[in-house]
Amino acid sequence: MKFSQVAKLSSVYAIVAMSFGGIGLANAETFAADALGTDASSNGQSYLPYHTIEVMQVSGSRDHLRSSQLVSHSMSSIDLVDNAIAKPTIADWLVDVPSVSLNGQGGLLQSYSIRGFSRARIRTQVDGIPIITDRRAGNSASFINSELLARIDVQQGPSATLYGSEAMGGVINLVTAELGTKQLSVSSQTDDQATNAALLWGAEQWQSGIAYRRANQSTAADDTPLDTDFTQLSALLKFTEQWQGLSLAGSSIISHGTDIGKSSRQFPLERIVEYPNDNHWLSKLSVRKAQDWFVQLYQHYQNWDTDTLRVNRRRNLTQYQSHTLGALALASVAGLGGQGRFGAEWLARRGVSIDESEFSLEGRQNFSQPLVDGKQDNMAVFTDWHWQWQNWQLGLGARFDHVKQTQRLTSQSRDDQQISTSALLAYQINSQQKLSAEFATGFRFPTLAELYFAGETPRGTTLGNPELAPEQSKGVQVSWQYQLGKSWQFDVVGYYYELDDYIERFTKVDATDESTTTFRTFRTFRTFRNLGRASIEGVEASIHWQPHERLSMKWLGHFQQGEEKQGEVQQGQTLADLAPAKLSWQTLWQWRGFEFTNQLTWLKNQSEVGSGETVRPHRLLWQGSVSKALSTQLSLNFYGTNLLNENGFTSADEDAPRYQGSVLGIKLSYLFE
Repeated sequence: MKFSQVAKLSSVYAIVAMSFGGIGLANAETFAADALGTDASSNGQSYLPYHTIEVMQVSGSRDHLRSSQLVSHSMSSIDLVDNAIAKPTIADWLVDVPSVSLNGQGGLLQSYSIRGFSRARIRTQVDGIPIITDRRAGNSASFINSELLARIDVQQGPSATLYGSEAMGGVINLVTAELGTKQLSVSSQTDDQATNAALLWGAEQWQSGIAYRRANQSTAADDTPLDTDFTQLSALLKFTEQWQGLSLAGSSIISHGTDIGKSSRQFPLERIVEYPNDNHWLSKLSVRKAQDWFVQLYQHYQNWDTDTLRVNRRRNLTQYQSHTLGALALASVAGLGGQGRFGAEWLARRGVSIDESEFSLEGRQNFSQPLVDGKQDNMAVFTDWHWQWQNWQLGLGARFDHVKQTQRLTSQSRDDQQISTSALLAYQINSQQKLSAEFATGFRFPTLAELYFAGETPRGTTLGNPELAPEQSKGVQVSWQYQLGKSWQFDVVGYYYELDDYIERFTKVDATDESTTTFRTFRTFRTFRNLGRASIEGVEASIHWQPHERLSMKWLGHFQQGEEKQGEVQQGQTLADLAPAKLSWQTLWQWRGFEFTNQLTWLKNQSEVGSGETVRPHRLLWQGSVSKALSTQLSLNFYGTNLLNENGFTSADEDAPRYQGSVLGIKLSYLFE
C-alpha cells in the first residue's frame, strides 16, 4: 500500500514549469550555480575527467561582476561531460575531491560532508538555486540526473561563508548542460540492473534535455540486501537572449521520482524506508548589463513522502512540502584603488509543511497530526573588494544577515542577526609557485526542523529544540601551489576551524519530558543540543603528473581530526561526520583509439568516532573503465565499480549500509552533428 497526499506535477503545471525562466548561462565556464556569482574559470582545480587528457592551467577570473576571488580561490571542478562511468548519486561524483566523504545512510539520496562539515552546513545549489530540503541527512540534489549536468563545482575554504548561512563548510554547485549540446546516452549495469537514458538537444541560444533512469534493489559483497531501488524522470530547458544591450537568461528543471529506497543497516529486518514520491520544480530568470549590474529571481517547489515500516510494529508516513523563493542583486564598482561589488539577497521559505500519520500493520490509522507549519525569511547585504599590487593580491569581504523563523502550530518565532567577514592574502612567488592564506568568520542558523520538528523520521523519534543558538565559526586556511614544468603540479592545503555552539544530534534514553512535544510523550528519542566549543583541522594534497598528452596520473590525500573542547559533553570527544583519512590514485591512458581509466581509493580505519557513529575498519575501493570511439560521433564504454568487492560500510554512521558489491556496466554515447 502506497501513501501519498501531496499534489503531483500535472501536465499543465509541468508546461508552465518548463516555460518559466531561470538563469541558463551561455558560457559553460561560468560558475552558473553561484548565488553570489563565482566564476569557474578562476584558479580552481579540475579533477581528472574520463573523456580527455587534462591540461593543467591556473588562470585568473575576468568576470569581476559575477565572481569573487574570495570564494573562487579554493574552488575545484568535476567534469561530467562524456564520462565513461555511470554513477547514480551526486555523492558518488563528489568523493573524487580529497576532502569530500560519504556520511549518513545510503541510496539515491546519499549525503556527503566537506572537511567534516555536513548536513545543513553545506550549501547545495543547482545552477545557483539553493536546495533546502529539511532532510536531517543533508540537502541531496540527486533528484537531477547527472546526464543533464556539465560539471560540479566544489567551493571549499573559510571564505565560503560569504554565501551566508548553510555555507560554513562550503558550496556544492551543479551546473547543467552547455547550450548547444546534442547527445544521446544509454547505460545499463549488473546487480541492480540500473538503466539510464538521456537526450540532450540544443542550439546556440537554448538547451533542452530529458532523462529517465531506474534501478532495482542491489546486494553487498556478502549478499546483504541493499535498498537502492528507484525510478526517476527529469527534464531541463534553458535559454539566453540579447536585448537592447541586456543579457537575458532563464532555465527550468522538473523531476519526478517514485519508490526511492533508503538503504541502511536496518534494512530489511528492522526498518524499511521508502520515498513513494519525490517531486521538484526549479526555475530561474536573470538580466544583466555587461560588468555593471546583475539581477536574478529563482524558486524551488518540492514535495515528497517518507514511508517508514518498523518491521512487526507499525508504519509511519511523513508528508513534506515547501517553496523556496529568492532574489539576488549585484553591482560592481571601482574605487579605493581596487575592484569591488555590492550585493543584496533575499531568501524566503514558504509553506514549509510536515505532517505525520501512523498506521497499524493492518492498515488502521492510529493518528494523524501536523508537525511543522513554518516559514523563514533571510535578508542579507554583502560586499567584497580586491586589490592587486605586483605579485600581491588582497581581498576583503563582509556580509550581514537577518533571519526570522516561524512555527505557526505553536505560535513560536525567533529573529536573529549575524555578521560574517572574509580576508584573503596571496603572493605569486614566481611563475611556478603561489602561496595564499585566508581567514573568515561564519555562522549557521538552526533549520526549521532542528528547531520545531516533533515526530517520526527514518532514524526514529526526533524532537526539535527551539532553544538552539546559531553555530559560529572562525576558519583559517593556508595553501601552496607549485607547477614544475609542464608535467607536474602540486597543491597542498592546511586548514583549521574553531566552532562555537556546534549543533549535535544525540539520543536521549528513558526521558519523558512532556513539555518537549505537543502530541505525545517519548521514552527514547533523538534531539539536538549546542556543544560549547569544538575544532576541526586537517590537510589535503594533490599531485598531478602528465608526462605526455596521452597519459595522466593524479594522487590525492586528505587527513583531518576534530573534537569537542568544552561544553556539557566530555572534552576530547570526537565530532561526528569527520572524513576518514583518504589516499587515492587516478590514471588516464589513451592508446590506439582506446582510453583506460583507473581509480584506487584507500580509506583508513575509523577508531575514534562521534555521536551516533561506530568504529569502522580500513576500506579499499577500485573502479575503472575502457572506452573506444567507434566513430567521430559514437563511443562505447565498459566500466566497473567496487572491483575488489569491498564489503565495508559506506561511512561511520551507526546505520550506514555496506557498499554495493562489484558492478560491471556498459554505456553508449552518440553526439549529433
